[in-house]
Amino acid sequence: MRLTARWQPMSSIHESRVQAVTFHSRFVPALWLAVAAAGCAETGMIPPPKTAAVTVAIEDAPLWGVESVFEVEQDEDDPLGRAVGGVFSASGLIVVADRLNNRVVVADSSGRAVRTVGRTGMGPLEFIDLETIARWRGDSVFAWDARAKRYSVFSPSTGQGRTAVPQGMDTPVARALPGLGDGLWVVGVILMGPGDWRRSGRYRPQHDVGYWPGKGQVRKVASLAGPQMAGRTPVPGGAQTDLTTGDGLLFVTDGEDPMVAVVESGGLVRREISVDGFAVEITEPIRAAFVDWLRASAEAHPSGRGSAEVVDRRLEIAPLPQQIDAIGRVVFAADGTLWLGQRDVPGTDKRHWINITTEGVPLRRLVTSPGPTMLDAAGDRLLFLRRDQMDSDHVEVRTIAVLN
Repeated sequence: MRLTARWQPMSSIHESRVQAVTFHSRFVPALWLAVAAAGCAETGMIPPPKTAAVTVAIEDAPLWGVESVFEVEQDEDDPLGRAVGGVFSASGLIVVADRLNNRVVVADSSGRAVRTVGRTGMGPLEFIDLETIARWRGDSVFAWDARAKRYSVFSPSTGQGRTAVPQGMDTPVARALPGLGDGLWVVGVILMGPGDWRRSGRYRPQHDVGYWPGKGQVRKVASLAGPQMAGRTPVPGGAQTDLTTGDGLLFVTDGEDPMVAVVESGGLVRREISVDGFAVEITEPIRAAFVDWLRASAEAHPSGRGSAEVVDRRLEIAPLPQQIDAIGRVVFAADGTLWLGQRDVPGTDKRHWINITTEGVPLRRLVTSPGPTMLDAAGDRLLFLRRDQMDSDHVEVRTIAVLN
């Protein structure tokens, strides 16, 4: 995993150009980054602390299959605008974040809608840019408003809750997720760099990750290299950083390697879990389907500036790789386990998922069609988002069972 270390505080990350040292091997513990930054002229170079590394093979997990599927109910006159997240609450309710309508939709365990929480505004339990939701302590749910830079915590059972602005946080934050107690994991603004990439038409943003302990300043944890970009569009097949949190830990993958790092709030990497079996060979039929998908996506872009010619020029700058071997999705389940998903590659007919413990013990695996992505999991119940050809969102609950 590529981690980029920068030596200015997060409060100034929006002001300066990238001046970075990039480690092209594995996620490097923050403790070692501090040592490397300070230098060790008198004592000599101290080797980085060893991080526990675990490799799991998807074939080692028993194969499970989908036993039943039902869709979360939608109001035909007021459907979901854009689902950006969903969780199973501790009491079994299904909670879905609707970013376009700045609200949270709550359904019972059978998928019947029971209430909505929030609307557009700046009052309590109102949002102007609902960015994500996650489980909070007890039966509560956490929701982050990206533009208002504040969070709400509410009970999906009653719809009651509170809205708070993190105090003392002098840091540009694009995304936040729950940490320990009142602490938050925060992801900073995306930066461009290095400069020489821009002259060639390519650059790589930086995702600054920090931890806010509940008061005071954000504690810098790491800078992650974001997706390679051509113009404003990710390079085909390039990185797609994904992260989630749970039990006070950060679980993050850079989308280029089949590995997820388990990071403590202090920045120390507790474990690196690699997955064997996610590789997709980009054959000519897959390549053709991938390119067709890129062209269709560009032409359908709301800006109206996309075209097949634009895609072709970007492919000249960054051709599709011969192989994509990476984790595209990481989900911390309600039962305290992890679900890791293979990168979704257009032109393929299946997508592999594996369920593991946070120590890397394989539990089960699943094969789905490409496209739908997992939002959450709770035991044998999985929450998936499916977007149809009309660009409408559908949230499904899939019950799985072991295949004999």
